[in-house]
This record gives sequence, structure tokens and C-alpha cells, in this order.
Amino acid sequence: METTGEIAENWKLWKEKYNNYFVISRLDRESHEYQLVMFKHAIGDNGLKLIKTFSYSKGENANDWHIVMGRMEKHCIRKVIEIFNLKDIVSIKGTNFLQKRLTISSLS
Repeated sequence: METTGEIAENWKLWKEKYNNYFVISRLDRESHEYQLVMFKHAIGDNGLKLIKTFSYSKGENANDWHIVMGRMEKHCIRKVIEIFNLKDIVSIKGTNFLQKRLTISSLS
């Protein structure tokens, strides 16, 4: 999965392709462990690095690929929201708020 550029679009495309792969390869007939390993393999190095940073609540099964996929989806959506929020902050009333804040912080 491509983790740069349009993250949400990359995720949607990757997820659709993986769901198709899941059906055509009949992964539903395999063990949950096998399904998780295939998911981690398919997501690639960058995706696997992200997965290793996820934390799970007590009731969540970190060995269920559906749960792991849900975490990845939340991560990708959150990244897009952070980018839009950052753009909003920077463009408030035409003032580069973030740049001024960084300048003030660096003087402290």
C-alpha cells in the first residue's frame, strides 16, 4: 500500500483490491492466523511498520485481520483529517498561524 500522497484514496483502492483478492483466493477457508499473515504480507513494508505501532484495547483481538484492517483504516482517515485541520489552521484569516507559533517557540 502506498502511504504517501492521497492516503485516503490509496487506502480505499488497496482495501478494495485486497477484499477482491480475499474472495478469489478463498482465504475465508483458511485459519484466522493464515488470514492475518496474508493481510500483513499484502499490505507491504510501510503498512507493516504502521501495524506494529497500533495498540489494542482489552476486548480487541489483535490477531483478527478485520480488526487490524479497521485500525489501518482509522489511521489513514485520521491522517487525512490532520492534514485538512493543519491547512485550516495555517489559513485562518490569511495569517500563517503555524509559522508564527513555530517562530515564537524557537525564540523561547
